[in-house]
Parts: sequence; structure tokens; C-alpha cells
Amino acid sequence: MLMPNKITRPVDSLIAISGHIISIIKDKSAHIDEIRYELNQLYPKNVYIEEIILSIDFLFLIDKIEVINNEIKLK
Repeated sequence: MLMPNKITRPVDSLIAISGHIISIIKDKSAHIDEIRYELNQLYPKNVYIEEIILSIDFLFLIDKIEVINNEIKLK
């Protein structure tokens, strides 16, 4: 789920995962594998690669990140 609601807890929402991804790449660019490793160290639950990809897609669509040579960084 993208947004939390009565059924989806905030920790399970893509918006919360996207916020953590932004905190990971705020000072550097990173490959998706690095983001996955650091996110699973930080986040209170295990995050699957599908959720990470959807979160990265969401951040790209709202023009918060850019991808250059397979490296993801903030705009």
C-alpha cells in the first residue's frame, strides 16, 4: 500500500519506506543493493525488494530522485 489507512499500518506503507530511502541517499548516491542492505538495517521490519522498487518508482515520479549509471541520488 502506498498510504497508511485503517488496514495498512504506517510501517507497511510505501511512503514510510520512501522516507527512509531518502534518509539513506541524502548525502550520497547508492545502488539499489546498497539501499536494500542499509534499509533492512534501519527499518523495524524486513523490507522486500518489490517494496523498495515501488518506493523508488514513487520517488522518481514525484521528482525527488534521479538515476544516473544505476546510481540513485537525490535531486
